[in-house]
Amino acid sequence: MRWWIARAPFLRGAALLILASIGPAAYAAVLPSVPHGLLVLLPWRATLHLAIFQLAVVLIPLDGIGLTFRLERRDGLAALIAFLAFALIGIPIGLGTAFIHWGWQRLTPLDLTALAFKIYFLIALPEELLFRGLFQNALEKRWFRYRRWPGSLAIASVIFGAAHLGHRPAPNWRYGLLATLAGVAYGFVWHRSRKITASALTHFAVDFAWSVFLAG
Repeated sequence: MRWWIARAPFLRGAALLILASIGPAAYAAVLPSVPHGLLVLLPWRATLHLAIFQLAVVLIPLDGIGLTFRLERRDGLAALIAFLAFALIGIPIGLGTAFIHWGWQRLTPLDLTALAFKIYFLIALPEELLFRGLFQNALEKRWFRYRRWPGSLAIASVIFGAAHLGHRPAPNWRYGLLATLAGVAYGFVWHRSRKITASALTHFAVDFAWSVFLAG
């Protein structure tokens, strides 16, 4: 256990703390008294899923995942450029296929904060751990190297898109197509930065904009 915590004390310690201190019984006990906006910050199932997934990642170690929050300015710039590039392509396709619609979702500051926390830590980061940190990383190391890295990006993006086909109505081809294109943006950021926390920024920006501005 000591060697496991020592490899990334903050993240591993946080995962253990979550597993040890928050349980279904405690969650059920406080549920009636928690405001709706704050309640979104305490989704037990998603939190447990994230903690278990982090455990699985370190039990099957793979170099180069980039599970670090030491981000540089260029990492943020790459994440922003990838987000804008996807928006220029994805929004017209989403509107054209009627998958998304313009519509402002009126949320309180607390709701926005809760939504941001949920999207980054419970959606974007776990998915980036899997699809970029593990899948794309493994493909790049095993099959594709140097100038052939776009092959690993393409395959990981298609897998990412296929993982979204199950959303109703299944098979959801519109969602799968947009997720594949988004996967290219996320995978590009990961390749440039070698940090899944950076690609998760682009992932977060896409999902947050979708939830707030395209919820019509």
